[in-house]
Amino acid sequence: MKKDDYSQRGGVDPIFSSQYLSFVSGLQIFAALYIISQFNYLLFHSFAEGFSIVIAFGIFMVVSQSRPNVDVSYFTYVGTAYLFIALLELLHTLSFTGMNVIMSYRLDMPTQLWLATRVTQAFALLTGLLFLNRRLRIFQLFFPYFILTGIILLSVFYWRNFPACLDGEDLPTSFARGLDWLIMGMLVCAALVIILRRGKFDAYSFRTIFLSILTLLISDFLFRLNQQLDQFAIYYHVSAYFFRILSFYLFYRAAIANCLEKPFEVVLEDLQRKDKSLTESQLLAGLGNYEQDLKTGEWYWSQGLYRLFGYENSDLPPSNGRFWELIHPDDLEAFSTNFRDLLARHQPIALDFRIVSSSGEIRDMQVIGAGVYDSEGTPVSHYGTIQDVTERNKTRKALEKAYGAMEQRVEDRSLELVQVNEQLLHAGKLSAIGKLSASIAHEFNNPLFGVINVLSGIRRRVKMEQADAELLEMALKECSRMKNLIRDLQDFNRPSSGQLAPMDLHQTIDSLLLLSKKDFKTRNIEISCEYDQRIPHIKAVADQIKQVLLNLLNNAADACEGGGTIRVRTELREAGKVAIQVIDNGKGIEPENLEKIFAPFFTTKPAIKGTGLGLSVSHGIVKRHGGTITVESEPNKGTTFTVTLLIEGELHDEKIDSDR
Repeated sequence: MKKDDYSQRGGVDPIFSSQYLSFVSGLQIFAALYIISQFNYLLFHSFAEGFSIVIAFGIFMVVSQSRPNVDVSYFTYVGTAYLFIALLELLHTLSFTGMNVIMSYRLDMPTQLWLATRVTQAFALLTGLLFLNRRLRIFQLFFPYFILTGIILLSVFYWRNFPACLDGEDLPTSFARGLDWLIMGMLVCAALVIILRRGKFDAYSFRTIFLSILTLLISDFLFRLNQQLDQFAIYYHVSAYFFRILSFYLFYRAAIANCLEKPFEVVLEDLQRKDKSLTESQLLAGLGNYEQDLKTGEWYWSQGLYRLFGYENSDLPPSNGRFWELIHPDDLEAFSTNFRDLLARHQPIALDFRIVSSSGEIRDMQVIGAGVYDSEGTPVSHYGTIQDVTERNKTRKALEKAYGAMEQRVEDRSLELVQVNEQLLHAGKLSAIGKLSASIAHEFNNPLFGVINVLSGIRRRVKMEQADAELLEMALKECSRMKNLIRDLQDFNRPSSGQLAPMDLHQTIDSLLLLSKKDFKTRNIEISCEYDQRIPHIKAVADQIKQVLLNLLNNAADACEGGGTIRVRTELREAGKVAIQVIDNGKGIEPENLEKIFAPFFTTKPAIKGTGLGLSVSHGIVKRHGGTITVESEPNKGTTFTVTLLIEGELHDEKIDSDR
C-alpha cells in the first residue's frame, strides 16, 4: 500500500525542515566527538559507539511499543534486529583494548564482534525487504535473531571457533577483508532493492531509509580505507563513526515518523474527519451541542450551535451571560427557572424556548441535556444538544390548523347533509301535498259540473228579474273560473308527456298569474305584464315551461316579502328566440350567492319555505330545451331572471325529471 508523502504535511519536510535546533545540536555533538578523538581515542570510541547503541535500542523501543500501528513490516523486522545489533556493539565496545571489562580478553575479539555487528546489521537491512507484504510480529523475529546472536557469541567467547580477523601483524585477514566486501555488497543490494520497491513506502520513509543505508555504506567504506594505515587513517576512522551515528539516527527518524507520527496523524485525521462529519450532520439536522463548567462558568459550543444562533465563532465568544442574552425576553424567566430546577433535582433537561438570532429573527429551540454531579450531588457541569425546531413547530401548527379545518369541513358537511335531508323531506311533503291537491281538485270537479249544469238549466227555464239574472250570471262565471283553476291544477300535477307541442306563452303566463292572484293580493304584491304581441306560439313541453315560470314567480314573490312589484316581460329576439323576464324589486341576492344560485339544494330561504331544488330543476329544463336562464341582482334593489327559448324548440338528450 502506498503511503502518504510526509514531506507534504503542512509544507514541512521532517528531514530538511526548519528544525534548526536539532541540526545545531547534531553539529555540536560531532564537534565534541572530534575534539575528544584528538586527545583520547578510547573515550571517543566509547562515546561514538555509545550513541549508536542508544539509538539502536531506541529504534527497538519505538517499534516494539507501536507495533499495532506499524503499516510497513520492514520497520518491525529491522527494529527487532537492532536490539541484537545494539547488544553486539555493546560487547564490542566493552571488549575494546583498554576497557578491561571482559576478563578472557583476546586481541582478535573486538574485531570479531565488530564484524559480527556490521554483518548482522547489513543482513537485517537487506532481508527485511523480503517481508514488505507480510504482517510480522516481534516474537516471530525475536527468537531467530536471539539464536543467531547466541551462536555468534558462543562462537566468539566459548567455542572460540569464529574465524580469525587479524593476523600476527594486526592486519585484517582475508576472511575479514572478504567479510567487509560482503557487508558493503549487501548494503548496495539493499539500496537497489529499496529503490525498486519504493512504492511500498511513503516518500519520507523511503528517502530516510535510503539515506540511512547510504551513510552506513559510506561508513563501512571509510572503515575499509582506515585499514590502509596511512596518515589519513585516523580521519577515516572518525568520519566513519560520524556516518555510522548518522545512519542510526536516520533510521530512528524513519521509525519515529512511520511508527509514531504517522499513526498519530492517521488518528488525528480520522478524528478530524469524524468531527467534520458530526458538524455537517448537526448543521443538516439544525442541531448543536454544548458543555458548561458550572465552577468556572466556561462554555463550549459546537460549530453547529454557532450556526443555530446565527454567529461565527469569532463573533460570539461563548459565555454564561451571552447564552442568556440570546433567549427571547418573554421566555427568559420561565426557561431560567425550569432549567435550574431540573438541574438541581437531577432530572434530564428537556425544555422549549425561543432565541433572537443575530439577524433579529425569532427561532424556536429545544434543549435536551443532563447534569454532571460530584459525590455530594452538587451539579458541577452540564451538557446536551440544542435543536432548531422552528420548521417542525410550523409544520405541527399547520397540521393542527388543517386538522381543525378538516373537522370544521366535516361538521359543515354533516350540517349540509342534515339540511339536505330536511329539504328532501320537505320536498316529499310538497309532492304529497301536490298529489293530495290534485285528488281534491278531481273530487271538487264533479260537484262543480253539477252546480254549473243546475245553474245553466235555471237560466234557460226560469224567468227572473234583472237583478236575479245578473247574480245567476255572476255565479256561472265564478263556477267557470273555478273549473279553469281545477283544470290548471290537474294539468300542473299531471306527469309530463315530454313531447314538444305548440304553446301559447302569454296564455300560459296568464293562467299562472290567475292561480297566484289571491296569494299576490294577500301579500300586497302588484303584478304588471309587458307582452310583445309579435311572439308566435312556441314549441315546448308546456307543463315543464309552466313549472319554470311558476318557480320564478314564486321566488319573486318571496323576495318581495312585505309588498312590492313583479313585472313579467316578453320579447321577440333575433335568431328565432323569445325571452321571458321576471323582474322584482325585492331584497335581491348577495354577490357571493349568485354563483351558487342554480346549485342543487342551495337556498337562502328557511327550510319550511324552500327545498333548494326549484332553480336547479328550472335550469335543467331550460337547458334541455336548448335555452338559457340567467340572473342579475343587486342587494336591496331587486332581481331579474331571464329565460331564453327557441321558437321552434328542440329537446336535448339530457334527462329532465318531470316529476320535480
